[in-house]
Amino acid sequence: MTQSSQSVEPPRNPGRFKGDLWFFVFGFAKNVRANINETELDALQALAADLLQLTSPQLNKAVEDGSLQEICHDQ
Repeated sequence: MTQSSQSVEPPRNPGRFKGDLWFFVFGFAKNVRANINETELDALQALAADLLQLTSPQLNKAVEDGSLQEICHDQ
Protein backbone atom coordinates (compact mmCIF):
# COMPACT_ATOMS: atom_id res chain seq x y z
CA MET A 1 0.00 0.00 0.00
CA THR A 2 1.43 3.37 -0.97
CA GLN A 3 0.55 6.81 0.27
CA SER A 4 0.09 9.72 -2.05
CA SER A 5 2.46 12.64 -1.52
CA GLN A 6 -0.24 14.95 -2.81
CA SER A 7 -1.48 17.36 -0.14
CA VAL A 8 -5.20 17.77 0.24
CA GLU A 9 -6.58 21.17 1.19
CA PRO A 10 -9.00 20.88 4.11
CA PRO A 11 -12.57 21.95 3.38
CA ARG A 12 -13.34 25.54 4.21
CA ASN A 13 -15.88 26.16 6.90
CA PRO A 14 -17.21 29.69 6.88
CA GLY A 15 -18.83 29.12 10.27
CA ARG A 16 -17.52 30.52 13.51
CA PHE A 17 -18.38 29.92 17.14
CA LYS A 18 -18.56 31.92 20.35
CA GLY A 19 -18.91 29.91 23.52
CA ASP A 20 -21.86 27.66 22.80
CA LEU A 21 -23.02 29.76 19.83
CA TRP A 22 -22.20 28.94 16.22
CA PHE A 23 -22.63 31.33 13.31
CA PHE A 24 -23.09 29.69 9.92
CA VAL A 25 -22.78 32.55 7.48
CA PHE A 26 -22.99 30.72 4.16
CA GLY A 27 -24.13 27.31 3.03
CA PHE A 28 -24.40 25.61 -0.32
CA ALA A 29 -25.08 22.22 -1.79
CA LYS A 30 -21.86 20.49 -2.80
CA ASN A 31 -23.51 19.33 -6.02
CA VAL A 32 -24.02 23.00 -6.97
CA ARG A 33 -20.48 24.23 -6.31
CA ALA A 34 -17.28 22.70 -5.00
CA ASN A 35 -16.17 25.43 -2.60
CA ILE A 36 -15.95 29.16 -1.99
CA ASN A 37 -13.18 31.29 -3.43
CA GLU A 38 -10.63 33.36 -1.49
CA THR A 39 -12.57 36.62 -1.87
CA GLU A 40 -15.75 35.00 -0.56
CA LEU A 41 -13.83 33.37 2.30
CA ASP A 42 -12.33 36.71 3.34
CA ALA A 43 -15.73 38.43 3.27
CA LEU A 44 -17.44 35.63 5.19
CA GLN A 45 -14.69 35.57 7.82
CA ALA A 46 -15.07 39.35 8.27
CA LEU A 47 -18.83 38.94 8.68
CA ALA A 48 -18.31 36.14 11.19
CA ALA A 49 -15.84 38.30 13.15
CA ASP A 50 -18.46 41.07 13.30
CA LEU A 51 -21.07 38.60 14.55
CA LEU A 52 -18.72 37.41 17.28
CA GLN A 53 -18.55 40.97 18.62
CA LEU A 54 -22.31 41.24 19.16
CA THR A 55 -23.66 41.19 22.71
CA SER A 56 -26.50 38.91 23.81
CA PRO A 57 -29.06 41.77 23.64
CA GLN A 58 -27.84 42.65 20.12
CA LEU A 59 -28.12 39.01 19.03
CA ASN A 60 -31.62 38.75 20.52
CA LYS A 61 -32.70 41.90 18.67
CA ALA A 62 -31.28 40.57 15.40
CA VAL A 63 -33.24 37.33 15.84
CA GLU A 64 -36.41 39.27 16.71
CA ASP A 65 -36.15 41.56 13.66
CA GLY A 66 -35.27 38.66 11.34
CA SER A 67 -31.69 39.72 10.59
CA LEU A 68 -30.47 36.43 12.07
CA GLN A 69 -32.20 33.09 12.28
CA GLU A 70 -31.73 30.99 15.39
CA ILE A 71 -31.39 27.26 14.88
CA CYS A 72 -31.90 25.35 18.12
CA HIS A 73 -30.45 21.93 18.71
CA ASP A 74 -31.36 19.79 21.68
CA GLN A 75 -28.35 18.04 23.12
